[in-house]
Amino acid sequence: MNTSFSRAALLRVAGATMMTAAALTAGLPAPAQAAPAAPGERSVTYQVVNDTDLRLQLTDSEVSEGHWTARPTRLIKPDKTGSFGTESTENRGGTAGSVTYKTTYGEIVIRWDNPWLEDSDFDCETPTGISCQMDGNDPQARTPDITVTLS
Repeated sequence: MNTSFSRAALLRVAGATMMTAAALTAGLPAPAQAAPAAPGERSVTYQVVNDTDLRLQLTDSEVSEGHWTARPTRLIKPDKTGSFGTESTENRGGTAGSVTYKTTYGEIVIRWDNPWLEDSDFDCETPTGISCQMDGNDPQARTPDITVTLS
């Protein structure tokens, strides 16, 4: 009888200890976890306005720094608009890349480099017979929205 009494007492003490430990830890915050990596503060958004009678067929697209926020439109028909965008993937990082469209006149290449510390650089290279006008390509802008009009 003495043995069963001590087992019962031991079980009560163990149960009470577990309940006390659970109650004490219930009010504690969860273990600290690293915050998710925040994207950088540089982005570029392009609108490509096709004011020609040509079809613009995407042949190449590359992001050399950062990542796509919106992939380039694959086919931009005459009098239609396509778009794409990129952003930096790390704090104090930039974004850079290029998009190439093929036409019957040749290739149209749109390039951008929006670094963290330096002025941005935006470029549009077109074949003879097509002109490119860029609006919104402020080299000081952190997140420019650029419109490229091809005519």
